[in-house]
Amino acid sequence: LSQHGVALHVTVLDQGSDPGTLARLAAAVATHARASLYALEHNVRVAGGRNLASARGHGRVILGLDNDARFAAPDTLARAVAMLDADPKLAAIGVRILAEATGGDDLHSWGYPRSLLARAGQVFDAVTFVGAGHAIRRTAFAALGGYDEALFFCWEEYDFSLRAIAAGWTIRYHGDIAVRHRL
Repeated sequence: LSQHGVALHVTVLDQGSDPGTLARLAAAVATHARASLYALEHNVRVAGGRNLASARGHGRVILGLDNDARFAAPDTLARAVAMLDADPKLAAIGVRILAEATGGDDLHSWGYPRSLLARAGQVFDAVTFVGAGHAIRRTAFAALGGYDEALFFCWEEYDFSLRAIAAGWTIRYHGDIAVRHRL
C-alpha cells in the first residue's frame, strides 16, 4: 500500500489460518480501503491461491509478492508496470530477489542458470520467473488460463512461462527492480 506512482489494490488470500491469525489479519486489512481479504478454510496450494487472488483483481497488471517478501523501493510496482507497458509482447517479468538479512542476492531464490548470476543486476530474456516477486500482464494471464493448479510449488511459474513463450509472448528478468525476501 505504500507504493507510489501507480493506482493499486492489494488482494490478500488467506489459506486456512487459525481463527486468531485470521482475525488479526482481517483487522489489519480492514483499516485500508485499497485492500481486500479473502479467506479459505483450507490451503489450495500456491498455484490455486494465485489463481483465486488474481481472479479477484481487475488491474491490467497482476503483481505477485510472497507473504515473506516486501518491495525494495517505493516505486517498485510502478517500475514493473512501466516495463510491461513499454513492450506489448511481454507477458511477465521476474524481479531481483534480495535477502532481507544481507541485502545481497537471495541464492535460494535464484531461478536462472548459475552462469547468469553475474548478471543479477541486469535485464535479460528468460524462460521463467521466480514467484517471490513478479508481474504478469493480466491479458496474458487470462489468455493462458492462469497457473496450472496441479503444480504444487515453484514449477507453476516455469509452466506458465513455457506456455506464454509457445503462444508468442516474452518473459524477462529485470534485475533493476527488486524485492527483499526473508529466509
